[in-house]
Amino acid sequence: MERNSLYIGLAILACLFILSSLLAYYLRAGADTLPLTGKWTLYNLKKEKAGYDWRITQSSPTSFEVYDSNMPTTKAIGAILNDSITITPFKLQGKLSANKKQIGWSDGTYWAKV
Repeated sequence: MERNSLYIGLAILACLFILSSLLAYYLRAGADTLPLTGKWTLYNLKKEKAGYDWRITQSSPTSFEVYDSNMPTTKAIGAILNDSITITPFKLQGKLSANKKQIGWSDGTYWAKV
C-alpha cells in the first residue's frame, strides 16, 4: 500500500513538472508570437491614411479578434499561420511584414500598427 502511494505521488509530481515546463515554454513563446495585439490604421490603395482604425486582440498564436474602433462591440474573428493572416467575415487575406508592423491585404490596402 505504501509503495503504491509513493508511485502515485511520484507520477503526480512528474505530471506537474511536465505541465509547468509546457506552460513556461508557451508563455515564453507567446511573448514573441503574439505580434498582432494593438491598434492598426488603414491605408488605402493610394497609400494614404484612410482615417479608419482597427483594434486587434490576439489570444493565441493562431487566432485573433478584430474590433472596429468606431463600433467597439463589432468584431470579427481571424486566423494567423506564420505570416499569413485571414479575416473570414471580411473575405481578406493578408501577409504580416517581417518587422510585424504592417499587414498587406489582398485588396491592395494595408494596415500599419500604431
